[in-house]
Amino acid sequence: MKHFLLLFFFLSIYLSNICQVQVDIDVMAKDLKLGKKEAGVTVRVYDGSKVVTSGVTAASGKALLSVPSEKTYKVEFSKPGKVTRFATLNAGKIDVELLQGASNPLMYVEVSIFDESPNVDFSYIKNNAISEFYFDGKNPKLAFNPTTAAKMEKEVQKAMASAENASGNVEAQFQAKMSEAEALATQKKYTEAAKKFEQALQFKPTDKVANKRLADMDALIKADKVTQIDGQALNGEFENLVKAAEILKSQKKWQEAIDKYEEALEKKDDQAVSDEIDDLMLIIKKEKKEKENETTYANSMTAAEALMKQKSYQAAKDQYIIALKAKPADPIATKKKSEVEALLDASKGEEEKKKNYELAVAAANVLFNAQNWNDAKVKYEEALSYQPLASYAIGQLTIIKAKLEEVEKEKQKVQQISSLIAEAKPFLGFEEAAGEGKNLA
Repeated sequence: MKHFLLLFFFLSIYLSNICQVQVDIDVMAKDLKLGKKEAGVTVRVYDGSKVVTSGVTAASGKALLSVPSEKTYKVEFSKPGKVTRFATLNAGKIDVELLQGASNPLMYVEVSIFDESPNVDFSYIKNNAISEFYFDGKNPKLAFNPTTAAKMEKEVQKAMASAENASGNVEAQFQAKMSEAEALATQKKYTEAAKKFEQALQFKPTDKVANKRLADMDALIKADKVTQIDGQALNGEFENLVKAAEILKSQKKWQEAIDKYEEALEKKDDQAVSDEIDDLMLIIKKEKKEKENETTYANSMTAAEALMKQKSYQAAKDQYIIALKAKPADPIATKKKSEVEALLDASKGEEEKKKNYELAVAAANVLFNAQNWNDAKVKYEEALSYQPLASYAIGQLTIIKAKLEEVEKEKQKVQQISSLIAEAKPFLGFEEAAGEGKNLA
């Protein structure tokens, strides 16, 4: 039963991993007042209170990030002096099978950035998501809740009007929005004009002219006048933008090509163009990874060479391993790693010899102090077999040689004395006998 539960546990983890996909996040930040692309906006993706990934918008106003599916994330947009905003990414209900081999799911979000104002209540904007993005089971490009987005847009307009009210420029701001709206209406951009009339009404909600012009725009939009009058022009603009994007793509200017494709999508929704954007995002991500790997490889190889000069062979080997992870099977890193491994093996052999030498010397010293010269000599000679040039062992053997020579000389002297005594004994016996004879007489 225990084995079955373990098998079930690991199988669950395995199935969870293979069902997980990466969700790409494409952010476009724009300054609300100027309508220009906003650089320097920090994008952070939170899983609860933990930051999963982050990035900063470039001069193009764009930032590209990626997170694993199967979770719900908070995607936050912030910049010093600006109102912090966020969107919700519901990546927990993405059915991998429905993607049918398509590119990764894509969350494309445009976020308006505007200044903080001490006299304006931005709490609704800060505490509520711009919208929730989710997978609708049809398109890899994630859908969003239009009702939530529209409500947030009105709250932003209200807050901006309050900010302008606080600055005491109500009439000037009202007239400016009316002028912008009329200019757009003249260009037959009725949807954009309606938004500007709505912004004007935030400053003067009861103005009759603004209310009438807003009603005019709504009528034109409902009657589909834009499509009837500007359809061909919009299509022409779309085709020109796509051609411009294709040229940039051929020049490998991937980000600029994406920008042109996105401009084209503002004119007309087109799946092929959306697919091109997704493909280019993958190329950018791949090139970024390759560049990171190249940097990691170069840094690791440089660090390894420095460590080799210091004879820190194990640390050098670790750096070569990092280099090979960045560039697998690289011949230079592979060769260097083999060389340092050989040095490490040799170093281990030298350490073993050193240890054996020290043990032999310690034993020899004990015997030396006990004046057991012959056994001490054997141990010092054993020590020299591990380190032949060790001066201490050589010096001790020189002393022992002298001691053994002294012992030998002493031994020879004793032998000589014993020999002389033995030779003299007959003569000594004769004298004794003669002496006794004298006494007897």
